[in-house]
Amino acid sequence: AKIAFRSLLPKTIGMRPRSRKGWGLVLLSSLILFVYFHNFQKIRELNDANIVNVNIDHDSSVLPQSQQQNKKAALDIQRKDGTHVILNIGSNDDPIVPRVNDDDPCTISIAFEPIVAHTIPPHPGLHVVSAAVTAEPFGLTSMYIYNKRGVSSSLSRPTKKADWNRNGGALKVVPTVSFRSILESLQNFEIDLIMTDMQGHDFAAVSSVGSLIKEVGVKRLVTEVYKDNVVSYEGAKNDICRDWLPHMQFVGYVFEGLTRMKKNGKEALVEGFYNEEQAIESCQALLQKETTAGFAEYNAYWRLEGQ
Repeated sequence: AKIAFRSLLPKTIGMRPRSRKGWGLVLLSSLILFVYFHNFQKIRELNDANIVNVNIDHDSSVLPQSQQQNKKAALDIQRKDGTHVILNIGSNDDPIVPRVNDDDPCTISIAFEPIVAHTIPPHPGLHVVSAAVTAEPFGLTSMYIYNKRGVSSSLSRPTKKADWNRNGGALKVVPTVSFRSILESLQNFEIDLIMTDMQGHDFAAVSSVGSLIKEVGVKRLVTEVYKDNVVSYEGAKNDICRDWLPHMQFVGYVFEGLTRMKKNGKEALVEGFYNEEQAIESCQALLQKETTAGFAEYNAYWRLEGQ
């Protein structure tokens, strides 16, 4: 309406129409002007209403201090309180989901996958969030894309060249959500399991919340870790001996074993890491050695004390 009216302005203001066409232009511009100003107030009220109703749930950590104490909104998935949750952090294209024949509607799986979320098969108990989980508040970050379809993408570059990363490394900007905000959103749920596969950034995310994982009652965790002082991604602290074992003991979790995937697709326990006692003894020797670049990634199993 503004554009139409302005285009007619020079032809109508300060001139006396000399023909029916001229009077037609005057009447048309007057009509446009009347309709525009008649509806302007309604349009403004509608816009104001839409702005007021927008509710973006940012991390409580970026709110003013006066608002943080009241920022505890829980996730609402239209199910009763006490729903059991499986969290997949960096799920790739095969997150852990409730059993196919499980008729219990109170078990759900939530998968956080920033790169290949679109390839995850649908499941009635699965909710997929296309975002990276970090220690930082809500925002944006860049990820390096590696391996076929980006299944080995990371927030950091690999420390060593290999077939899976030789031709990769393109950057993609992805949204992020903090690990803390996820736990706080699930305050009315029972978190049975958290599984992380974050390409070197597992420890940074989990350790960022301190003892909150115990406070919200996370029963078990399976975390991807380094071993033998091998560092797979630049700047990422994720070692079972240097980082994970002392931290998890401090926040109240028991180490239950370390596994590595075999070529047949099955996991096998790693010698010297069958339980916490063995792990402590094995780590005493490993901590004396220097770190090296390479790939030695394992799954560490943790259980909340008393479970």
